[in-house]
Amino acid sequence: MTLAASCSTAAEALRAVETRGIDVAVVDLRLPDQPGVEIIRALQRRQPPIPSLVLTVLDDTPSVLGALQAGARGYLVKDIAPEELVTAIHQIVEGDPPLAPEARRALIENVRKEPVEDLAWSPDAPRS
Repeated sequence: MTLAASCSTAAEALRAVETRGIDVAVVDLRLPDQPGVEIIRALQRRQPPIPSLVLTVLDDTPSVLGALQAGARGYLVKDIAPEELVTAIHQIVEGDPPLAPEARRALIENVRKEPVEDLAWSPDAPRS
């Protein structure tokens, strides 16, 4: 694995995407020039889309849901060890979304708020 770019602003990151071969972007949600979700959206509009992994200090439900809805394929909080970040990047490449406990909690809370159709068992229901 090679670090293609390290950027401190969204503008730098978007320029790096244009000039370097980037397979996975690690994105912070708090940048000085615009929100990190804007980078995630821009990466999703590319052909092919560039997968993104959020690495941030923000662990609140709106941040988690906003990043995932924008297209992030994983969400981690910055208290992880460097080797955990490397593992998470590999997981993104393999299609296995790494999620911090805070992100899992936010997703579960959000699902619990949304009504779903009754999935109760029925003797006539097809079995899988």
